[in-house]
Amino acid sequence: MCNYAESNPQCSTNLSASGAVLENDVIAMTCSITYSGSWAPVMNWMDLGTGQYFTDDNITMTTTETMVTSQLTITASADFHDSQIQCNTFFAQPAPFPPTSATNVPSYSYTWTSTTLDIHCEFVLGDIAFSPFSSSDSNNSACFRLCVHVLVYILSIILFLLHIFVV
Repeated sequence: MCNYAESNPQCSTNLSASGAVLENDVIAMTCSITYSGSWAPVMNWMDLGTGQYFTDDNITMTTTETMVTSQLTITASADFHDSQIQCNTFFAQPAPFPPTSATNVPSYSYTWTSTTLDIHCEFVLGDIAFSPFSSSDSNNSACFRLCVHVLVYILSIILFLLHIFVV
């Protein structure tokens, strides 16, 4: 029996075309491929910013006799700013080896790459939401830094007002 992909995967995401998303929003990316044969294609997801593969904790995989669907679900954070996410689809020899007359792994691979992620910080104060800039530091949360600056500003106003009314 021949093992082959009937077409390249169909991939989609809930991101806008610009890749803009607010920090802490959920990002979902899905790829599906139709195949024939005893061996199902394999899909894995990689953060091109770090070169790290995502773990099964972030991936939902569904395999039927003719289709494989893989969905990556992550929470937007400053760590993903300016990154792209990649879904790699290929055939690998399954373990345990299934009962089939095929002994070679099909030489098929396909790579889908997301748009560049543009993570925006959002700071909420009461009913007012601020999204003044994009995250740019991959080690520290831009939202945290913004919160600290806003809180320092608010505290300085409070101290100023206290000084005026107390004196």
